[in-house]
Amino acid sequence: MLCINGNVLENVILSADPGKTLRPIHVFSRTSPAQKGIIVGLLNLEGHKTLMCGDGTNDVGSLKRADVGLAVVNNKEPTKADKEARKKLSPWPPKEKLAGKSWSDVAKIQQEHMQEYQKEMQKLQGDVQLELGDACIAAPFTYKYSSLKSVKKVIRQGRSTLTTTF
Repeated sequence: MLCINGNVLENVILSADPGKTLRPIHVFSRTSPAQKGIIVGLLNLEGHKTLMCGDGTNDVGSLKRADVGLAVVNNKEPTKADKEARKKLSPWPPKEKLAGKSWSDVAKIQQEHMQEYQKEMQKLQGDVQLELGDACIAAPFTYKYSSLKSVKKVIRQGRSTLTTTF
């Protein structure tokens, strides 16, 4: 696997056939927004399918140019304990609370329980605020955490869709 940064990429772009030169390179780092667009464009011209991940305004051009654009938002991934606690919560009150109650009482109990449920979910979610920026608008896919697990999810969903379609 070959990795290069933006400084080396300048020399590759100026070479006689940048498309052929890009083939063995798997990782591009520290590139400018213009270089990102050039990389995606050259790979597309070579017939490759491209997936671009970005998190900011400087990634908009290459996110739109890629076959698959994936915007990532810089939020902390929930822990296993957070996920388990969320699973234990139910938007529906226990059946014991509703037994033998009139319809108006049941409606009131459900409304109160839903308010409690929403407060608990808000506490468990913490400070995760989804702020959709330019990258989210440019990319067809958005992942609300900074992890790149979303890349695998997008690929798996695409494969699953193709399998069920054909």
